[in-house]
Amino acid sequence: MREGELPDRYKAKSEVCFSIRISRDDLMGTRLAIYEQVQDLHQFQEQPKVLVSRNCPSVIVADLLDLPRLELYVELGFPLSDLPNDERILTRVHVMNRDTFKDKLNVLIAKRDGQSTSQEFTFLFFF
Repeated sequence: MREGELPDRYKAKSEVCFSIRISRDDLMGTRLAIYEQVQDLHQFQEQPKVLVSRNCPSVIVADLLDLPRLELYVELGFPLSDLPNDERILTRVHVMNRDTFKDKLNVLIAKRDGQSTSQEFTFLFFF
């Protein structure tokens, strides 16, 4: 290592979701709003359960993977192939089915179809 340089493992590009996260800067405000709300819940609940609808961009899921105790579900039909094919992701993201939710869901994140305003996404919190 040369002086002043970080080893590759500490650079952002080595993070498994780096390429997907930089691909949707147009949604940065929305992404931050979603992340902050779920992060707040993550601080106070041991294993919050979040469902992301199939019409949401995969970058929303990629962002939420930073929250280690989060139980992250996607709706059947969500384009999992848009996420990097990495074991660290595939073991954390679960596809929702009828038997999935025996316990309560805490958050539902869905994209409003046909909307192009700042209110493009809906967050529903359940307690």
